[in-house]
Amino acid sequence: MAVAESRSAHVVVVCGPAGSGKSTVSQHLATDLDYVYLEGDDFHTREAVDKMRNGEPLTDADRWDWLIRLREAVAKSLQKGALGVVLSCSALKKKYRDVLRVLAVRRPSHVALQFVYLHVPESLLLARVEARTNHYMKASMVQSQVASEEPPVATRPESWEDERQDTVVIEADGDLATVYASVRTAIGLQTLESCGPTPSAADAMQRPTQTSSTSS
Repeated sequence: MAVAESRSAHVVVVCGPAGSGKSTVSQHLATDLDYVYLEGDDFHTREAVDKMRNGEPLTDADRWDWLIRLREAVAKSLQKGALGVVLSCSALKKKYRDVLRVLAVRRPSHVALQFVYLHVPESLLLARVEARTNHYMKASMVQSQVASEEPPVATRPESWEDERQDTVVIEADGDLATVYASVRTAIGLQTLESCGPTPSAADAMQRPTQTSSTSS
């Protein structure tokens, strides 16, 4: 994926199934860059949250309005003068990512839009989600997400050719420090002075009981 250069605005979408660590990675990235951080879970309707809490997968109709709300929230942050935005959301299918890609063509000034897809084996996703407390996402929903996801990988040539210019896939089953370093390098941030997440944050990725990641 090409490094974003000469940009007037920068948007990074960190995506993947529940338990992939996207919220944790996104929060550190936003802090490193001094960007606005948007959490996809915060934009779900109460009805959608209730469905997921009851183990009922969201439909495309549920997700469509949610994705538009996310897109509008990103655009609003940029209009207010933010240097960039880091958005954490599942974006499991290409058509969902395409809704967000509209950001790169609608604004009068250039927007460098980059997707970071965190890939984690299903067994580890389940372990992380099962260990969480006070969250509506259940293990059965992880299985549903994995079954329906369309990761932007070379094994899916029908979509990868379209996505490879703005998307990178990161193997995110390691500790947070390693994953985060891979993300920063992939989007062209290897020269940042910050050395990445603190040791306590890295521990949070290693211990499922403290994993922080979005379900959306």
